[in-house]
Amino acid sequence: IRQWVQEVALQADECRLVWLCPLGQRSGLMKYTKIMQGAREVHVSRPPETDEYFGETYVLAFFVGLPANLRPEVRKIREDFGGRPAEDGFARLLSLMKVLLRKSFAFGLSVVEVMSNPEVVAAFQATKGIRGAAGLRTILE
Repeated sequence: IRQWVQEVALQADECRLVWLCPLGQRSGLMKYTKIMQGAREVHVSRPPETDEYFGETYVLAFFVGLPANLRPEVRKIREDFGGRPAEDGFARLLSLMKVLLRKSFAFGLSVVEVMSNPEVVAAFQATKGIRGAAGLRTILE
């Protein structure tokens, strides 16, 4: 399903957001997604198509739509069912941050210096739509 969702064509200003929802909350999430109005496309995985982080199993909820329309829906999902954004769409930013944070420890760079790196700034800007949909404002979130 991950590959299929990546192939869904985005319309102007839309984004794709993958939300990790605890497996035990899947049925409630499914009911909620049937009444959602902020997403143009919604798909929720089922076992065995899950991800595991820190010993917890998550289903993947895929949303396509305008960030401003997805944000209130994702806020409600976070409040009612829990979970967090998946790494999908953040790979470049996360990769850069891992490398630069390791360097920061070795060379004594401050967080401000790491975050003002031009590559980090560009990668951060590239995630603007996904961050907006997920309700993430800063790189530290």
